[in-house]
Order: sequence, then C-alpha cells, then structure tokens
Amino acid sequence: MPANVETKILEPGKTAYVFIDAFDHGQMETDCEILLPFYDKVRTYDNLIIDITNNLGGSMAYFDELVVAPLTKETLTVPGFDGKIWLLVSENNYSSSEYAAMFSKASGFATLVGRTTSGDGIGTDPIYLILPNSGLVVQYSPMYGVTADGTGSEACGTNPDIVSPEGESALETCLRQIGQESRQKRYFVQKQY
Repeated sequence: MPANVETKILEPGKTAYVFIDAFDHGQMETDCEILLPFYDKVRTYDNLIIDITNNLGGSMAYFDELVVAPLTKETLTVPGFDGKIWLLVSENNYSSSEYAAMFSKASGFATLVGRTTSGDGIGTDPIYLILPNSGLVVQYSPMYGVTADGTGSEACGTNPDIVSPEGESALETCLRQIGQESRQKRYFVQKQY
C-alpha cells in the first residue's frame, strides 16, 4: 500500500512540498509521525506547498489537526511555519478536501493554486433515506454549504487564487509563481538600496 503522504525538499532552505492523498482518519497517527518532524525541519523555509489535487476528502479533523494546527503561528504549543503556505487544488477535491480549500481561502491560511474544486465542503455526513414505495435508497446532504462570499459550495466549488493555465499542473503553476515573487522581492530589496 503506498504512503498516504509524501514529503520533499524542492529547493533546500526555500521550498518544501507535502502531498496528501486523502484526509484518512485511520492514517492520522502514521501520517502525524511523518508530517510533524517534516514541518519542524522546514519551519523557516520561504514556501510550503501542500498538494491535495488528488484528495477526494475524508476527515476534517485530519486537515485541522495535521495541517492547520501545526502550521499556524498563533498556536502556543507549536512554533508554526514562518514562510508562505500554498495549497494545490483541483476538480478532484470534494468533501473534506473542499473544506480545506474553503477554510484556507476564507482565513488566508494558504494561497490556493490550481483549478476550481468540486465543492461540498459542508462538514457533515450524508443522510440515507429509503423511499417507501420503491425501496430505493437515496443519499443526500442535509446541509447546503456556502463559501465566505455566500456562493453555494456544492454548485460552484472554490476558485483558486491562482488558476493553472491549460496544460500546466498546479505544482508547475505554484513553482512559477514562487519564482516570480522571489524575483520581485529581490528587485524590491535592490531598489531600496
């Protein structure tokens, strides 16, 4: 069975990468043993890219406890992450991975890069109903989630802050943006002197 998470150093001292296949509650303990030491190792990096482009969802507690809590600077028990956090998203994101996109965008936790998500980050399990005459089982969401701007999550998903052009992966777009921001930062610093 392949690992649920993958970590990489893309550019030593500058850019780190985390891939999370699913927000699988059953994997939290194992993934915690991988993620927390990695976060500590890259805490002072300029950029942390979190790739959930293939993540179909799972547990919101996974995202809250293994992504947000360890990286948030306001927390008193963990040093947090000093650089910029990027969340790679795609049309594959649904359920709790949609929640991750909605939360990250609304709170400013991370910059979203990629494609519009599929929606439904409402935070509750679906309800099953057996129709009395036919016996058919129907599944539906008992709540209708909305984004911070009032848009229906189920119908519209969450738009990324930076859209990947056709033919370019979210990771490629993100790395290109990091490069542009790095060049702009160097130019600004040079211009000040």
